[in-house]
Amino acid sequence: MEYPTLEEVKHYIRELSFEERFSMLSQGFHRGVSMVRCYSIEDFVMALGKREFNNPAGGVRTLDSGETVAWLRDVIGDQELARAAASVFENHTDQGEAVDTLRVVVYIRMNQYNEVLEEEKTD
Repeated sequence: MEYPTLEEVKHYIRELSFEERFSMLSQGFHRGVSMVRCYSIEDFVMALGKREFNNPAGGVRTLDSGETVAWLRDVIGDQELARAAASVFENHTDQGEAVDTLRVVVYIRMNQYNEVLEEEKTD
């Protein structure tokens, strides 16, 4: 993925409105299934990153590929991340593997965001 500009990063990490939010299901061994609502890309990353390693079915294990890609592309506005997510979903038939791979892709992209923001601080 190409590095975004500073202006793009600032747009991507903004707080979203109620209508722009993204919802996903997370499951836990003791708490069952719960809806997680994301009002920013950071909320999305935090929710996606919650993985219960003692429970292979725990945490976020499934995502609607169409809704996820559309939200990343149309609401967040990150075309590069949306293309990468679409590729992940196209290349993984197993939902758990797709989500695990997407988790890594999203972390890489967030690292790029952070590098761009850090660069601004040093300029």
